Amino acid sequence: MLTLQDCLDHCDIRDELCDDIAEIIARHEHITFLVAVEKAYSFMNCEWGRPAIRQMIADQSEKARLHGNRTEQNRLEKLGHDFERCYPGGRDRRLPAWRPAWRKAQNTSHTTKTATEMAYFRS
Repeated sequence: MLTLQDCLDHCDIRDELCDDIAEIIARHEHITFLVAVEKAYSFMNCEWGRPAIRQMIADQSEKARLHGNRTEQNRLEKLGHDFERCYPGGRDRRLPAWRPAWRKAQNTSHTTKTATEMAYFRS
């Protein structure tokens, strides 16, 4: 039988962040702590997982701000910075896989966009 500590040890998140990240996932997804640890492991092993965790932290921080809980907001902002520093990168799955190419206008210093790029940024 696996214990909670076994799951935490297996998770690919640093020890000092693991409990906090699992707590964020549990609150955000409305699941138990143990299932959140499993999800954290799963998220860390896919390309969109790190941005998803960062978004969950940001969502919980915003929720704390709206409820006037400044202490919790500050803690979550610090956690977000620490997580970003330790685990940068990843691809946000909400964005398309392609990135619009920016083109410079020949005779101007400002950046122009194609119609496809404009539609992308309006959505």
